[in-house]
Amino acid sequence: MEEEGEITAVADAYGTLLLPDGDTLTNVLRIHTIRNADIGIEPDTVFRKDSPRKQMVTEKYLWYASGCQFPVLVSSCQSCFDNGQLLTREEDAFVLCPEFAKKTKTARQKVDPFLRDSEAMIHYTVEVHDKVITLRYDLIEDCSVKAIVANVAGIVYREKQLSGDSGISNECVIDCGGLRSGEYILYINANGQVYQQKVKL
Repeated sequence: MEEEGEITAVADAYGTLLLPDGDTLTNVLRIHTIRNADIGIEPDTVFRKDSPRKQMVTEKYLWYASGCQFPVLVSSCQSCFDNGQLLTREEDAFVLCPEFAKKTKTARQKVDPFLRDSEAMIHYTVEVHDKVITLRYDLIEDCSVKAIVANVAGIVYREKQLSGDSGISNECVIDCGGLRSGEYILYINANGQVYQQKVKL
């Protein structure tokens, strides 16, 4: 198999984005990318330039909010052609909560879960067995707690609202059965403080 083509990327819009939950983000930059590729599928494609080829066109719109490394909204369309005739088309879109798309200095200075930091809202440990994540934690004070499992690209696969009671040992089990094996990120939001830990399923 041989593939060749080009990718173009243009920042084509800037403004305010209204999210499905009603939240509004300002200073949002939209990036428009188009990837055109010719794909040779025959075994001798590398040696014969006249061998049958398919054309793949992938078009994406990515919205980036200020202070976020990952896009908060992605819309994509992938089309496959054979000599100009459309064979297949796939479209998808997803929204990533801004609090988990952020990779600011505050997010990078995450708390080591095994240290008793007086400023930490939550202290926790994580265990993974047979694609089941067990999160054990205790809180300094009552607060809202949420756990999210996402891949390294920021796509959310599991989301769970947790008990936010202080003074007791809390436990949360997140079943990730059905997800592909690989590396994921567990995000924990305790009253606005975001913690993250890589987990291997």
